[in-house]
Amino acid sequence: MSLKSRWLSSVCLALGLMVLAAGPAAADQDGGSYGYVRVVEGSATLMQAGSGSRTPADVNQPVLAGDRIWVPDGSNVELVLADRNLVRLDGGSELLLARLAASPDTNDQATVLRLLAGNMVVVVTEDSLGDELPRLETPNATIFPQDFGTYRVTTDQGTWTEVTVRRGKAEVEGGRGSEIVQADERAVIEGDERRSSIDIDDAAGYDGLERWAQRLDEDDRADVRYVDDDLRYSAAPLNRYGSWVSVNNERYWRPQVDNDWRPYYHGRWAYTPSGMTWVSYEPWGWVPYHYGSWDFDPLHGWFWLPGIGYAPAWVYWWYGNGYLGWA
Repeated sequence: MSLKSRWLSSVCLALGLMVLAAGPAAADQDGGSYGYVRVVEGSATLMQAGSGSRTPADVNQPVLAGDRIWVPDGSNVELVLADRNLVRLDGGSELLLARLAASPDTNDQATVLRLLAGNMVVVVTEDSLGDELPRLETPNATIFPQDFGTYRVTTDQGTWTEVTVRRGKAEVEGGRGSEIVQADERAVIEGDERRSSIDIDDAAGYDGLERWAQRLDEDDRADVRYVDDDLRYSAAPLNRYGSWVSVNNERYWRPQVDNDWRPYYHGRWAYTPSGMTWVSYEPWGWVPYHYGSWDFDPLHGWFWLPGIGYAPAWVYWWYGNGYLGWA
């Protein structure tokens, strides 16, 4: 780092500390949370709404309404949506997040997911938010889940869709009407969106994406007793990457990291309508950077106290005279 860079870093930190001493920051907000990329095995690319260009999809990256994600062959991706539902995608898939219920910067009443090509599993959870359950669309069919459950949707780029219901039930609509698909059934929709027909039979065996999803579901059984129930699934990685300690009769989580580690270092800043948002490169980095607060003492090092209010980052910002600082 150059002398000038070190000087600028010192100035920004000092300015941030001045604001820290001055009082609470606007980051202490109570609004809803964004959805985010929870797992990337392999690679994926994401085009943010209105950007026109693709960038790598990072773990812990927020996703907004209008974003589009591509998953290349041999890769798998999991999204946790703002409405608490889950989306899993495998290679060759392209998904448009047309609407996102419960996202802090939209008034969408229900989530709408448009699978343009490929294969996805959607888990509609019992604590799903929104006025309606999510709507799933393909080029030639529309799927309306009628209950909490697990739904696999596979489609080509225009005239063929397969819908498999593992749990729950769904109304599947094609060009010539609609049918109800029960648990352990599948519907095959053939033809373009105006003339497609629907055939229903027994569901086939689990495919590779579903087996991968089952392994992810094991995280849901992790012991995260000190974290709010609404964050249970998102906080599950904490068990693999750290441990809980007691400090002054409070339960804190301490990551397994090097002695010189510090929070808000391994990651990047990204803009969202709610403010500058920290995108951690650490696999456990969604919950500790957006809920609760970090503290430090000589005995335990850095540790995290759970919280329930979402913020883009729990830091204090200062803007002025051409500088931007945080602490």
